Amino acid sequence: MSEWDSLPYSKLPMQCNHCGHKTLMKVIVEKRITEILYYYQFPDSSKWTEWQILRCPLCEKINVLEFYTKGYDEGIVDTDEHGNLVVIMEGEAAKTDVLFPITDLTIPEPNPSMPPEIVKDFDEAKKIFPFSARSSAALLRLAIQKLCKHLGQSGKDINSDIKALVKDGLLPHIQQALDIVRVIGNEAVHPGEINVRDNPEIAKQLFNLVNEIVDDRLGKPHKQAAIEEIYKTLPEEKLEQIQKRDKPK
Repeated sequence: MSEWDSLPYSKLPMQCNHCGHKTLMKVIVEKRITEILYYYQFPDSSKWTEWQILRCPLCEKINVLEFYTKGYDEGIVDTDEHGNLVVIMEGEAAKTDVLFPITDLTIPEPNPSMPPEIVKDFDEAKKIFPFSARSSAALLRLAIQKLCKHLGQSGKDINSDIKALVKDGLLPHIQQALDIVRVIGNEAVHPGEINVRDNPEIAKQLFNLVNEIVDDRLGKPHKQAAIEEIYKTLPEEKLEQIQKRDKPK
């Protein structure tokens, strides 16, 4: 029996901000502080704050939550849209903050076909996004610069590299995705017309675009090769029938 087995579980399932799974958590520390506030208008008002240090039983990582409200001492325990524990007070909703880890679970994981050196930049951009969308966008621009080099281009001038890839038959929507990441990444670090700081959702969209670019350039050829290998295992008689079926008449 490990030291974790003796810990109590949370009252309701919560979403782990590391792995994204919703499950009952092990409660390591739970601390509630009630503070009486003396206001001239509301002398009987009070607020309370609770901190919880939780351990996810699936990924075994630590989450730290803070939830608090102002109003009555009794409330209804519930979960918010992210699966975090909240207490709904009569007449006034509670607020929940994730203190650790600070992350955004709506950002996707890197495409499985992404080269390791580019995964590092992708993951760094994901970690820094909650703090600086501008820095995140700049890192994703660096990621596609490295990707262009991985695809046989110079890796020095993304604009010229994209032009060369288009000449080699790059599909229009992939060219557009590359240019979106290139332009927004540039605008993030240089004064321009696109304000990433005031609209971080612009930067968040770049993660999906980078994954789409990687899937088109690197993922699909791998998938095609895997299908061809399976196709070759079909009986020779069946392969001949298929070739006759598809032969131009």
